[in-house]
Amino acid sequence: MAELVTPLAAPLELSGDRRSVEALAAVNSREAFQALASQALASQFQAATAEGDPTHEELAFVPTAAAPTPGSSFTAVSHRGGDGEAGHDLEAYAGRLSGAESDLLGELEAATRAAMPEAAHMSSGHLQGKLLAMLCRLHGSRRVLEVGTFTGYSALCFAQALALNRADDLAGLVPGAQPGEGGGVQGWYEVVTLEVDDRAAAVAGAFFDRWAKSQPEEAAGTSGGGVGLRLVEGDAMLTLQSMTEAEAEAEVDLEAASAKGAFDVVFLDADKRKYAAYLDLLLGSKLVKSGTLVIADNVLWKGRVLGINTSGPASEDASAEPPVEESPERGLEGLDEDSKKAAKLAAKRAARALRRDQVLTQAMHEFNVKVKKDPRLEQVILPIRDGLSIMRVK
Repeated sequence: MAELVTPLAAPLELSGDRRSVEALAAVNSREAFQALASQALASQFQAATAEGDPTHEELAFVPTAAAPTPGSSFTAVSHRGGDGEAGHDLEAYAGRLSGAESDLLGELEAATRAAMPEAAHMSSGHLQGKLLAMLCRLHGSRRVLEVGTFTGYSALCFAQALALNRADDLAGLVPGAQPGEGGGVQGWYEVVTLEVDDRAAAVAGAFFDRWAKSQPEEAAGTSGGGVGLRLVEGDAMLTLQSMTEAEAEAEVDLEAASAKGAFDVVFLDADKRKYAAYLDLLLGSKLVKSGTLVIADNVLWKGRVLGINTSGPASEDASAEPPVEESPERGLEGLDEDSKKAAKLAAKRAARALRRDQVLTQAMHEFNVKVKKDPRLEQVILPIRDGLSIMRVK
């Protein structure tokens, strides 16, 4: 349970200058208003419950007392396993009122938790997926490049948005487009997504096939609503280089993808240490154009970017593997040799994880600074989930 409002037990008192008095009056007014609002919400909730609708979306609050008063608390149900974090409550609320998640995406989330429980948090999820799809809709996107598929949640969100864009195009609803423009052309609307993890790619591939088969067959014989959904397995940087350099020895056939011109949206969600390199490669290629949206995930890195020392010396190469020092003997006295080895191994793993996290935090901060200073880009960072940087190529 997460506390939504905690009114003051009694008005605060403070002697001081005029500004302090005015500020204090504002605080006391706000607390009085919150107490009244809590009472009103409690009454509405009781009315909804009496009508047999205790889970009404707009009234999903549970008062800790029948009639909250100053000094009491008013709580909101946490929809993230009762962890009590207000941010998760707000995200759950926003997600519930941001449109329904498709059955296929819900099943993909469940399959991801079952197949890769230790990494399931890496999925974009409902709210972020809705935002990515909305950006594609507003942008009128036709082609999306995703660097880092994981199990395919965001790629499916992109594909579903492109299918709607294509339908608008065929109906003549896209500004500047002619009815039927691009109709019946396989892959004219497409998502190209890159993934190095074969376990994640296997899950994604299975759901991509299901999505394509669920779409109506086109008169021209194409499937997936005329939207291509291409999964390319392998190292993302090597694949991007093969797309930009059109290397003859490339093991994957990306000629069709490269021939269709620049992408409208690029989503970066792979190795965080290589974000800067991905961006440099993209901006120096024909894979992007003026107006392309480049979206980078995890740019706030669990909020730890706030702890970066921006006045300190430059960090080590963020793409390098962090070093690990030998575990000290201190604190291991009295243990037998096997126990000492186990303790040292655990300490070494913890040190490696901590150092890796520090390197990734630094890499995200330096990437954000790099983007802000790049004259080729316009950019805004949104504090949604782990942070999204939305860039527009000038």
